[in-house]
Amino acid sequence: MPSQNKGIINMKIGAIGSNPYRFNRQNSTSFKGDSRPFIINMGSREDIPKELDTDNFRTDSIQLLEFGEKPVKKLEGSYSPDNLVTGTIYYADHFEPVGDFVRGTHSVVVAEEKYMKPLTIERLLDNENDSPTVVNGQRYCLWHDVRYNKNKLKRMNIEIEPIDEADRKLLEEKGEQELHQSIKDAKETASTDEEKAIARYREVREMRRIVERTHLEILDEMERMNIDYYGRSKHPIPLIKVPDYEP
Repeated sequence: MPSQNKGIINMKIGAIGSNPYRFNRQNSTSFKGDSRPFIINMGSREDIPKELDTDNFRTDSIQLLEFGEKPVKKLEGSYSPDNLVTGTIYYADHFEPVGDFVRGTHSVVVAEEKYMKPLTIERLLDNENDSPTVVNGQRYCLWHDVRYNKNKLKRMNIEIEPIDEADRKLLEEKGEQELHQSIKDAKETASTDEEKAIARYREVREMRRIVERTHLEILDEMERMNIDYYGRSKHPIPLIKVPDYEP
């Protein structure tokens, strides 16, 4: 079970010591779908970023570890032979896929292999066999990814409403397939950072629309069949909460 002590995260008690990179999950109930800071001792290594290597971290047999976009930084006031580096680790363990938000705002990500795979429009159009729990995880991921990409456009001073309105109009007049083809074409032809950011925002926003539709279909079906899937007495797995307002 993870223990926290003055900002240091031990994924397994006693694991950080002779090998500061060893992380392992012990079926914790307090460290799922969440992020935590970590500090590790790099010893006397001079070139810290190049020494951080996924092979030096240990997770359990069904998990993968990837590094996100947020850098790992040397802790101010630490010196050889005890160079300390700090960053943030995200533990994706609520059946949520790892998306743009998680990779873009964390140094390290741990998740099961199937949840490391990026979501696609095609994947979400073919999710009739997914459980309500998995669909809920997809909703959680895409809510945060839409907000993350929306904020990226705002930092670029790109207006969002015209993008949303154009996609709404295309969907209404030409249908879902035309919208999806338009997004695919935009991704393939994007050459500037702005064009790439707009295409990605459109994609995650459309994926969220699809998975929210699936979620409502599941709720309707469960109501029709009088199934209380989300009741704690019948479904003890805790479901991660998706915000009930727009990202």
